[in-house]
Amino acid sequence: MMPQHDAANHKALSNWTVSVNNRYFKSYKHFVGKEEQHERVEAGTEVINHFASTEFGISRNLNNRWSSALFVPIISNARSSMYEHYGNTNKSPNARRSTHSFGLGMHAWLLIIGCLIPQNHREQMCKWV
Repeated sequence: MMPQHDAANHKALSNWTVSVNNRYFKSYKHFVGKEEQHERVEAGTEVINHFASTEFGISRNLNNRWSSALFVPIISNARSSMYEHYGNTNKSPNARRSTHSFGLGMHAWLLIIGCLIPQNHREQMCKWV
């Protein structure tokens, strides 16, 4: 048997929004001014950076003007090089060394007020809202 649709529960749940945002970035090219140094990649001596971030968010509409939100990012970074992290003391062609970091980024709790125009004038002045 299918559960009955409850309008009150639907309205209460529609006040909540959950979001997940992922980002990934890799850099390995080396520039001096506007000139790219292609030989660094060919020789395997480029610095390689990896950045990954996932941000979790949850927000709730408290009423027709106020809302509250919490955002928590989790961040991972990695950097490898032949010339940093003591890699320059080893003459092996496989002397690449790396460093890593992982943790919580800057998290925020927000209390947000919507359009500051009174409800009875909102339709006339904020047709896009």
